[in-house]
Amino acid sequence: QEQTPEESAFDLKGEAESKIKLRKEKDKLSIIGQIQVRNASLENREKEILMEGIEVEIPVYYENQIKENDKKEESFLKEGYLRVRELKTPFLSKAPLQINFLVGRNKFMIEPVTVEIFGGKAVLGKSVFSIGSKPSDIHGTLSFYLSDMDLSQLPLESDRFNLSGLARVNLSHIEIDPEELSTRGKGEVDIFDTRINVENIKIAKPFSEDRTISCDVEFKDLNLEKLTDSIPFGRVTGILRGEIKDLS
Repeated sequence: QEQTPEESAFDLKGEAESKIKLRKEKDKLSIIGQIQVRNASLENREKEILMEGIEVEIPVYYENQIKENDKKEESFLKEGYLRVRELKTPFLSKAPLQINFLVGRNKFMIEPVTVEIFGGKAVLGKSVFSIGSKPSDIHGTLSFYLSDMDLSQLPLESDRFNLSGLARVNLSHIEIDPEELSTRGKGEVDIFDTRINVENIKIAKPFSEDRTISCDVEFKDLNLEKLTDSIPFGRVTGILRGEIKDLS
């Protein structure tokens, strides 16, 4: 069903100010300055998303051509932040939320962020990103952890699904660039009397609409009766063991 702009669009209110110095000489581009947002709110009523009390300060420093042994980077290292007084979505609520970051020339670092979600805790570790000769040429490293998320608390659209169990994620190293997102670590789901392990998670062309997700899945002693009791597609009994490589 096609949505009208009123139903699908975000309603953004607030005050914004930017002080940007842009310099262009032949093929050389330099952008330096700061962007500020004050007393802002963001809402999408159709998706039930609300962010109130938004305060943002983003330093900016980008050059598309950098000479070797150039020491300008040392003189520009600025702190920035995103602050939200209250965040509400169908999946989680957080009040307040603050994300701190550090910006240098052609790079930025996001400080660790922790959010409680569905009875568990999600942690985005320190994230470091760099930008190449084109703004779209982004390379980054980060980590992600999820401890004991309760599957029974997931906001499923149908009450015919009756999931119970715990999910954990330990991705100690995530590397991302325009061609691929790769991970080191695994995810675990304790469900249907078994543990499902997911490893070698990769995303080809992560910034593209044609992105492809692949992974390896392993499970032992999967109780099919409990599976079909929880997911309404019939009834099957028995125990299943298996391994799936390069699932995409």
